[in-house]
Order: sequence, then C-alpha cells, then structure tokens
Amino acid sequence: MAAQRRAMALLGRPIDPYPRARENLYLSPSQSHWAEMSAIHPQLSHIGAARGDIGEWQLEAREKLAELTGYSASTTIPEEMTWDATTLSDGYYRTSYYLRVAPSRDVPVHIITRPESKSPQRVMICLHGTNSGAHLAWGEVRLPADHERLARGADFALQAVAQGWLAVVIEQSCFGERREKQLAKCSADPCIDAANHALLLGRTLIGERASDISAVFNWLHADSEPKAPRGSPTVVLGHSSGGSAALLAAALDPRLNGIVASGCVGYWSDTIMRRADGGGQNIIPGILHWLEMDDVVGLCAPRPTLLISGTNDHIWPASGMVAVADSTTEIFAAAGAKDRIRKISVDGGHRFYPDETWRGIAELFNNARS
Repeated sequence: MAAQRRAMALLGRPIDPYPRARENLYLSPSQSHWAEMSAIHPQLSHIGAARGDIGEWQLEAREKLAELTGYSASTTIPEEMTWDATTLSDGYYRTSYYLRVAPSRDVPVHIITRPESKSPQRVMICLHGTNSGAHLAWGEVRLPADHERLARGADFALQAVAQGWLAVVIEQSCFGERREKQLAKCSADPCIDAANHALLLGRTLIGERASDISAVFNWLHADSEPKAPRGSPTVVLGHSSGGSAALLAAALDPRLNGIVASGCVGYWSDTIMRRADGGGQNIIPGILHWLEMDDVVGLCAPRPTLLISGTNDHIWPASGMVAVADSTTEIFAAAGAKDRIRKISVDGGHRFYPDETWRGIAELFNNARS
C-alpha cells in the first residue's frame, strides 16, 4: 500500500483514503477561517471610515500594531560587542559590527562605503529576504545558489553606495549568521521555530525584526559617536521578508524617513490567508480584526513610500500591491502627501528589480527633498 501511494503521488494522482466530502459539509479548516474573515471589518481601518485627524488615527493604529506584533520601541543605544573592517572588490569597504540589541540577542550590522567617493549624506538600511544571508548585499558568495541570486541583482547594498547612499546591512533573524544553531532538531523551514517561540512569549518574528531595525537606527544616530552623518535622512529598503520587516518598521517608527518595499505587499486576506505559509514570518495574531495592509502602508504617510512587485510574483503579485497602493492613496492625501506614494509593476516573478527600483527611488526621494 505504501509503495502504491508513493507511486501515485509521483504521478500527480495522490490517493485519498477518506470518504468524498458530502455536499453542504465544510470540513477543511480554511473554509471556516475564510467565512469568518469575510465577515470582519478591521476596527481601526482608516479606509472607508469617517475618521478625524490623520495624525490621531496613526497614533492609535501604531499603538495597536505594536501591541499585536510585540514591537519594542526602545531608546537604548545597542552595545557594540565587536567590530572589524574588510576591503571589498572595486573600491568598496565594509565595516562590520555586532550589536547587543536585547539580552542574548546580538545583531550583525555592516556599513558599506566607497571611501574615495564623496561622503554620502543619506542612509539606506538594506534588508534581504529569505535566502542565505546578508552577505549577498555586498556581493559575496558563500553558497552555490548565491551565484544565481547575485546575477539577478541581490547585491543591493553595493547598488545603494553607487547611487550615493551610505548602505547599512542588517542580518535578519533566522538567516545567515543568525540562523538557528542551538535547537537539538530544527524544522525544515529556517523561520518557523523562531516564529512559534516568539508567539509563546507574546511577540512575533516580524515584530522582533522591526524592533532590530529601530535599535540599529538608535545606534546609527547616537549623539556620542554617530555612525551616520548627523541629521542624515534614513530610508529602509527591503525585499520579500526583508521588505515586510522594513514596512512594519517604517509603519511603527516615524523616525525612518522613507520606505522601499519590494515583493512584499498585498492584502493579507488575499495572500497569506489563501496559500500555504510554512515559515510564519509575517504572522500577526488578530491583525485582521484591526488593520489590513493598506492601513499599515498608510502609517508610513506622509513619508516617501515606494512599492514594487512583479506581475507574476507567486507570493506577492503586483495586482495585490497595486490594489493596496491605490487604496492607501486616500490616507496619503489626508496627510497632505498624495504624491509621496508610488507603485511600480514589473513584468516578472518574485525577485528584486534593480533598474526599476533605483529609478523609482531617484524620482520619488529626490522630488521629496525639493
């Protein structure tokens, strides 16, 4: 029997040993969840609601979002545990730090510069998605698959420096140097264990990642020994799960001066609630009772906000991103910044699009400075 089941599965015809479901019976858990979801209207949504001052709404929504995600807005300056410096190819330079952002939580942070160039006056925090680690951002190969990722433009910290930014690369929890190595047996997905453990502690993995971004901001702009030029605007750029963390951080931390969210935007009700999610990276308990994705993007107003996605992205398709962006225009208009949200659809799949992204950044952020 086991051999027959394996053979049929390989042929794409898996054997179902259970009775065919009778009509008018709802047995799949998703059916119950979808029915409940369809009856929900987020209580704090700004979209379609007769709400007053946009600033007051943002304060209330941020408070609830921070509560649901377990985000920590600490003002403490992370302690530098150690640092080193490395010369990269083509005149780039990397200074690496290990910051203690919380008890027993250290974060590798890498500042990428090109010393012979004019000193940059803008900061770009760079966050990778689900892959081998932050080293891709400065073009380093550590695993065989890295060659393909770099060929598709994964070295976006080098791109940022070439565009005149000071690039700051954060190693996200569960990837690269921060992959799980202490559990006796890890799950196949690199994130699900940490996501589940965070939930047991009343937090979320994405909330912890956003907290890390804010802690690094504290360190970059510390009064004593700032690592970024004083008063320099700081924008956060992320792709895929890195984009999700970047978006949450920008929504919750108004000190961030802008957001570039690539391959990570769509309504939760149309994406995560409708597909498999083996990693749990973006799960926020109860979020649909309070806010939807357009509200979270709206918390970035009036700061420049660039959303970009591929038309054939199988995780966060551009059609969903466009729907969110169009809806969020209402919030940006209420904040007096209707021209500070931009959407870019690219013909392609789930990947970072360097040319379109940097062209959009130049147009949006240069106009925002004028």
